[in-house]
Amino acid sequence: MSALTDLAATIVKLGAPVLGAALGGPAGALVPIALNALATALGTSPTADAINAAINANPTAAADAVKQAEAASATAVQAEQQRLADIENARATMAQLAATGSRISWGAPVISVLVVAGFVGLSVAMLFRAVPDSGVANVLFGALAGGFGTVLNFWLGSSSGSAQKSSDISSVLAQVIRATHK
Repeated sequence: MSALTDLAATIVKLGAPVLGAALGGPAGALVPIALNALATALGTSPTADAINAAINANPTAAADAVKQAEAASATAVQAEQQRLADIENARATMAQLAATGSRISWGAPVISVLVVAGFVGLSVAMLFRAVPDSGVANVLFGALAGGFGTVLNFWLGSSSGSAQKSSDISSVLAQVIRATHK
């Protein structure tokens, strides 16, 4: 088993099911939150090996620290889970609109084309033509670069990966809840 999987099992046994589920689920946005919370509580670096070593060095004190980390970070973990669910819901809604032939489903593609065309056009202009060295041009380019990144993330990000992560997180949480209520 991996260090994160071992740590997740240990954390659940110490009475922190939310942090254990965050560590035991698919690697993603929840793992750093859990590692940082545990590292802060145990006074060590935020790596699975360092946290395991701190727990093994003083299991009794670690159990109390882990429970405090659970209480302190539960809100952050839940907020991140909600954020991920919102992203998944937005993509599912768009897919549903496209499947029904709704005109609204064209909103994201049209905006995406405009942002990409604007970014590429301004990039070409900056490379091959003299663009005035002004704050407005720099702000416009920065905004288009950020928008371009968002468009790429939306269209090329893994919708199936997000759905699988959400499913895996739900599964791990269900297992943890069942294990803690035995």
